[in-house]
Amino acid sequence: MQQLSLQFEGYADEMRQPVEVSATTQRVMNLVTKAMPKVILFSQAAAAVTFGFGLMFLAAIIGG
Repeated sequence: MQQLSLQFEGYADEMRQPVEVSATTQRVMNLVTKAMPKVILFSQAAAAVTFGFGLMFLAAIIGG
């Protein structure tokens, strides 16, 4: 039985670049800030549709 050995030259010597947590947090906050108007608009639309269907349901009950 043969043994297979793999050699990765140069990969172990490279150091990973440090991740800046503050920059990542800032990017996430920018994305949240950018998406917030769409989230608010979606919730307002959902509330308006729910209110409309509620009125229609009550009108159907009252109208008999």
